[in-house]
Amino acid sequence: KALIAATAQAERPWPDILAAFGIPICELSVSTLILFQEQSHPGRCILAYKDHISELVDLTDAERNAFFTDVARAARAIHAVFHPDKVNYGAYGDTGRH
Repeated sequence: KALIAATAQAERPWPDILAAFGIPICELSVSTLILFQEQSHPGRCILAYKDHISELVDLTDAERNAFFTDVARAARAIHAVFHPDKVNYGAYGDTGRH
């Protein structure tokens, strides 16, 4: 299984908290893909939204649609590289507010 965790990112360049988790892979339309250093689930990533948000409902419809387009692009890449049986998706914001 692979895991994509969607989160909000506070600032550029890479905030310490994200650098502690993983390796920046690429910038997408409205987010950044970060590969977890800990790979107990091969392909485990964070997809961090580029702007300050606290909740997904804080995004406009257009912003949310652009973010989920990035989620789909990341998932396709994970499938192509890691060939998981299943990709799990999670949205976590329990480490702080932005």
